[in-house]
Amino acid sequence: MLTGYRFSYAAIGLGCLVGLAVRLLGKGSELRFRIAGALLSLFGCFLGNIFIIYALLAKEWDVSFFQIMGTVSISETLLYLRLTFNLKDVLFYGLALLAGLRMAASDY
Repeated sequence: MLTGYRFSYAAIGLGCLVGLAVRLLGKGSELRFRIAGALLSLFGCFLGNIFIIYALLAKEWDVSFFQIMGTVSISETLLYLRLTFNLKDVLFYGLALLAGLRMAASDY
């Protein structure tokens, strides 16, 4: 956000960190831990995109980030997500899913 660029590579790092946390805290190697790592990574990326949108709106409207969080409805948020979503997001969401899936495996 500070650089003015969307840093999509952070999605991969997020997937690795979430997967590693699931592996360390879950202490299991079943498929459910891998799925949890993947889904939590995807959720983190999705939430990150929402926060970026809110930060950009706050800057554009010259209000605080928390005012945006309190006033922008879910339907408006989903509209902004649709407007800003592109093919690169699909790629990095997929890489985050894969990283979360692989890193959550205790045999990795």
